[in-house]
Amino acid sequence: MKNIILIIFIFLFTLGVKGQSIRFSQFYSSPLLLNPALTGSSSCLFRGGLNYRNQWADISPYVTTSIFADGKIPSRHPKRQWMGAGIMVLNDEVGDGSLTTTRGSLLFSYTKGLSRNNSLYFSLGTGITVVNKSVNYSLLLFDEQLIITVNLNILLVLVWTI
Repeated sequence: MKNIILIIFIFLFTLGVKGQSIRFSQFYSSPLLLNPALTGSSSCLFRGGLNYRNQWADISPYVTTSIFADGKIPSRHPKRQWMGAGIMVLNDEVGDGSLTTTRGSLLFSYTKGLSRNNSLYFSLGTGITVVNKSVNYSLLLFDEQLIITVNLNILLVLVWTI
């Protein structure tokens, strides 16, 4: 009976989970995008970063920019356990149609040392994210805008705009 309840709980918990995410070539340079549990996990009190990626510039532009900042929240036992808080903003522009995705996230984490020399940690993280997606339709080309004529086995495509 316990296994059935566990399976139902896992099924209900994963209904809203999405798997698509922005990818950077050097993923370790954006730790908050990689895992919210890494918020506040650096050896310093505060850290920040900026990532920029421009891929396929000659074919179809794919530009991604991200900025993040996070830090540790002071506690009574900073060597054994701590909490972290962070913020991340990400902008992604894809293709000639300029599909733009903008994400803003507030991230929180809790980390507890499990060994005396802090070589083993348990970390739990969560975040709140707001996403805005938009498309510039004036940059897209639809099939109603094409005039196709066949002349001497040569296909000629003329494009007209409104």
